[in-house]
Amino acid sequence: MKTTVWLVAATVGLAGCTTLEIQGHRGARGLAPENTLAAFGKALDAGVDTLELDVGVTKDGWVVVTHDQALNPDITRGPDGKYLEGKAGPAIKDLTFVELQQYDVGRIKPGTEYAKRYPDQQAIDGTRIPTLVDVMQLVRDRAHRGVTLNIEIKRDPTKPELTPPARTYVGALITTLYTYSFQQRVTIQSFDWEALEIAKALAPHIPRSYLTAQRKTFDTIEAEKGGSKWTAGYRYADYGSVPKMVRAAGGLIWSPNYNDLDEAKVKEAKELHLVVMPWTVNDPEVAKKLKAWGVDGVITDRPDLIRASMK
Repeated sequence: MKTTVWLVAATVGLAGCTTLEIQGHRGARGLAPENTLAAFGKALDAGVDTLELDVGVTKDGWVVVTHDQALNPDITRGPDGKYLEGKAGPAIKDLTFVELQQYDVGRIKPGTEYAKRYPDQQAIDGTRIPTLVDVMQLVRDRAHRGVTLNIEIKRDPTKPELTPPARTYVGALITTLYTYSFQQRVTIQSFDWEALEIAKALAPHIPRSYLTAQRKTFDTIEAEKGGSKWTAGYRYADYGSVPKMVRAAGGLIWSPNYNDLDEAKVKEAKELHLVVMPWTVNDPEVAKKLKAWGVDGVITDRPDLIRASMK
């Protein structure tokens, strides 16, 4: 009980801080290959408060750190040294850990839109997808005792066949956290609120962050339709605002696309005692504006730039 109270108090207490919490998105994707030990090392060098990362589960049950449900051809080369072809490579859930380690994720494919977005990312050939245990050990080895992890479950309720069953997926993550005694240093986040419901049932003391997006290309709220597969039965039509949906779901942390925010929405969220952690903020001027509105932190590909701008 004491642990639960401490965690919730620590999370909610962010709302009263005058500093901005900086979370390194996929480590520091703007500087090093995403979701790799090199990227997490860069983020630690930049002085992040939290490492933000994504996890999947392999065919043989390893929790690995990767954003995509299937290998991304824009950043993945096979054993032959060639970039994967097509829109997607093999699914993570269909590969054993040993098979997954045959792929190199250390260099962006030249000429891709990804390469244009991250011109400063330093290639590191021979880089492999790490396990979650590798990342936890990195944090421990570097004596960053105050650094926490914000771990995203990459389940798509509109395409559930791409990942293991929700309970298997979430259960593997929580088992790994407990096995390596890291459960008190994490937040679990997801766009899929069903996954967060399962996390709440399995480990109620671990804080949960409710990711949302309301963009033309990706809308997890679907306010005009009244409901969404992403929000575990919590319907916009019933609550009239996203912060109220998050609160009704039992959430204490709301993580929206920063483009979906305005000062009024931040104010509403704060009145509901929500921590507000927008993504993905790479422009220091935008970060300053969001801070002035009252957000508690930002998730960023360039923690170095955001940290420097806050000095």
